[in-house]
Amino acid sequence: MAAVVETIWRASSPETVEADLAALWSEAGQAGPVSRALMSNLVVVSPQRLFPTAEEVARKHPARTILLSCSRDEDTDGPDTVRVGLHTFGEADARYGLEFIAMHTTCSDEALPSIVRRLTIGSVPTSVWWTADLSEPAPPEALSTIGRQFVYNSALWRDVTSGVRVAASLLNHPRKTDLADLNWRRLASVRDGIVHALKDAAHDAPPRINAARIAHPAHERAGAVLLSGWLRARLGVTPAVDEVSPNDALVVAVDVEGGTISATLAGEHVRVQSGRPSFVMPVPVETEAGAVAAELLSLAPDSGLCDALRVLAG
Repeated sequence: MAAVVETIWRASSPETVEADLAALWSEAGQAGPVSRALMSNLVVVSPQRLFPTAEEVARKHPARTILLSCSRDEDTDGPDTVRVGLHTFGEADARYGLEFIAMHTTCSDEALPSIVRRLTIGSVPTSVWWTADLSEPAPPEALSTIGRQFVYNSALWRDVTSGVRVAASLLNHPRKTDLADLNWRRLASVRDGIVHALKDAAHDAPPRINAARIAHPAHERAGAVLLSGWLRARLGVTPAVDEVSPNDALVVAVDVEGGTISATLAGEHVRVQSGRPSFVMPVPVETEAGAVAAELLSLAPDSGLCDALRVLAG
C-alpha cells in the first residue's frame, strides 16, 4: 500500500473547536481507518506567527499541537482567528492522525492560561515551546509555567543577561516547570568531554582546579555564559570569558594541577586535550524538530542547566 500524507485545515471558533475537529476526523475516515496519534499537548508559541517545523515535531512526538500567537492587551480578551487541522500519514491501510489548532489572540497575560486549557486534552501532559528570543520580550509568566515543560533556545538570545534572568525566574516558580534549552542540549558533548578528562586525571583524588577560561565567537556567547555558570556550580571555579574567534570555535580550558584540560567545539565534534592523548567527542547532528521532539520525551529536570542558571542569576 502507498503512503498517504495529507493535511486538512478548516476555519473554526473557540466554541466549535472540538466539533470541527470531529468533523475532520469523520472526513478523513471516509478514505479508510485512521487512528489518533497522541502522547501529549504541545503549545507552540510564536509572536511572529511562524511555525515552520511544528508539523515535523508532531510527527516525531505525536501531540495535539496548538499553534499560538498572541498580542498583549489588558482591555481585550479573546481569540481573533482560529483554525483546526488534521494531518494524516502512514500506509493506506494503517493511517494515523495528528490534531492541530492554530489561534491568534489579543488578550491580557492573565487570560492566556484559561484560553490554552480550553484547547488541551487533560489526560496527557502539556509542554510549551517558545520559538522566539526568550530575552526580548520575555514570555508571559502565566504561559511559561502552564505546562510540565518549557522548551526554548538560548542561542537566540540577543540579551544574554536578560535571557538568564528570565529562565532562572522560572526555576523559582511554584509550578516547578522543567526547562529544556536546545542550545544547552547541543553543548552536552563539551560538558561530557571535560567531565571525562577530569575523571581520567583524578587517579586517587580529584585534581585541584586553579583557573578556567572560555573563548568564544560572537554567536556562541549564550553558550559560553551558560558553560561558565556550569563550571562555577560544578567545579567551584569562576572562568574568564572572552569574546574571541579562534577558528570560529568555542574553547573551554580548565587549569588543573599538572596541566590544562581543554575542550574545543568546532563543527560536529569536540576535541578534548589534556596531559594524556587527546580524544574526540561527536556532536549529534539534529534538526530543530528532532531536538525538540527528543526533549519532549524527557521526564526529569536537567540539574546541570538548573545549577548554571541559579549561579548566573546570583
